[in-house]
Amino acid sequence: MAKKTIDEILAEKEVTEKAISDTISGMAFFFQKEDERKSADDTRKVVDFYVNECNRDDDYYATQMHLICHRFNEVPAKPWLMSSYRQHVQKWDKFIVESIFNGLFSHWVYKMIEHHEDNSGGQADKERFITRRLLEAIDTQTNVSLYCEYKDEPGKQAYWSPKYFKDTHQVKVEFVSWWMGEDMSKYVN
Repeated sequence: MAKKTIDEILAEKEVTEKAISDTISGMAFFFQKEDERKSADDTRKVVDFYVNECNRDDDYYATQMHLICHRFNEVPAKPWLMSSYRQHVQKWDKFIVESIFNGLFSHWVYKMIEHHEDNSGGQADKERFITRRLLEAIDTQTNVSLYCEYKDEPGKQAYWSPKYFKDTHQVKVEFVSWWMGEDMSKYVN
């Protein structure tokens, strides 16, 4: 058997890469078209539902759409919440986890840090740190401190450690209070 030249090997590699690229592109096109078809079907169902229910004197259509959207926002958190060792998560903690996974919590934390801290930067890092610690607190049913120092500089607060929020309990109470538009400290554990 004759040895292949470098040019032959590179040509085979190029053909293989092109075939893989074409296959992936074809699959992506198929999935996109299937998604467009399914979205069109779903949109038709919603329009039909609206046409059939819009003549009612009550707000049935709006209520049903609100419930559908609410249920959809719960979906991203389901795998985390359904883990067998997380069955203890209830009430406001469940709402907070759902808000973490659907993006509402991240937006709120980012805005709170932006508002309460002196342009110290690192809002995204602080938001991720708070979110990780909050999930840990909910998971372990404890209150976790959000103060963190650099390991090589004891006494100096790390830039990702928020100055405004002291612990996860404070975060939970303020988030739920913001959501409800009132003081909810006695309801959030």
